[in-house]
Parts: sequence; structure tokens; C-alpha cells
Amino acid sequence: MSRRKRTFTTDFKLEAVRRVLEDGETPLQVGTALEFDHNLLYSWIERFEAGTLSPMPERPPIPDDMDEEDGEGED
Repeated sequence: MSRRKRTFTTDFKLEAVRRVLEDGETPLQVGTALEFDHNLLYSWIERFEAGTLSPMPERPPIPDDMDEEDGEGED
């Protein structure tokens, strides 16, 4: 059996980083509590400190006309 790769939302990562940087928990404590490999947290902290780990802005809705074909077959 192969293990499925987990993905984490940016909000999840930021909460984990916050718990380490602000609350003083260790990465091992946070990883254990949130059930993920605590070694991931070190790269999340680095990205946070570099300013590259931030919440994604909300995506604008996709206009209805983009869901249709390119107009092929229409006169």
C-alpha cells in the first residue's frame, strides 16, 4: 500500500508556526498535537520568517463564460 501525501492549508501552517513562535511550544509538541511530521514545521518557520508563507488572497469567482467552450460551433 502506498501512503497518500497530505496537504496542509496555509492557515494550518500559520497556526502551527504561531504555536512555536508565540506560544513557545516545540515543533515536536505541535507536530504531535496536530498529527503531522514535526520536521515540516522547520521549513514552514523559515518560509514565514522570509515572508513567503502568508495567507492566499481569496480567488475571484470564475466568470460563467469561461466555463464554456471557446465558442466553437457557434454562429
